[in-house]
Parts: sequence; structure tokens; C-alpha cells
Amino acid sequence: MSQNDTLLTVDRLSLRFGRGEEAADVLHEVSFTVAPAAGASAATEVFVTLENGSTTWYPCTLAAGTWTCAIGGAVDTLDADELRVVAAQ
Repeated sequence: MSQNDTLLTVDRLSLRFGRGEEAADVLHEVSFTVAPAAGASAATEVFVTLENGSTTWYPCTLAAGTWTCAIGGAVDTLDADELRVVAAQ
């Protein structure tokens, strides 16, 4: 397999910033759908990172076909310069 092989497609991306009493300048949640490439199995584990070069990965949970990753305000919106998704089958 080459580095450019597509194993999954991320679609319907949603970012949730602060609302109500939450700080609006940080990310609280990232949601998206993941579709496996033809012939591949569905993902059973998904993690995301939001900052280039970061070693912090946020686990995601699956509900009703959408993966949701709780960020909990740990990433400033100005620092979120990359969305990297890792999915395991």
C-alpha cells in the first residue's frame, strides 16, 4: 500500500465552539462521518488531532453513524490548523 492510498473518506464535518457559558475561542467538539473505501471494513476506533505537530489525540465515539470527538476546550481556535483523522478497523 502506498502512502497515497485512500482507506476512508471523512464527510459532514462539524466543529462546535463555545456556547452559553463556554468560551467561544476554543473548540469543544468535532463531529464527522467516516466512510471506508470500497472493500474495506468499517472503522471501529477513531482518533483526531487538531494541531500540526501535536502529539495529543482525542478519542471519538460513534452514535447514529456520526463520530464525535470531545475536545473539551483544550484547543484554541487559532491553533487548530490541521484535522488529522486516524481510523482503525
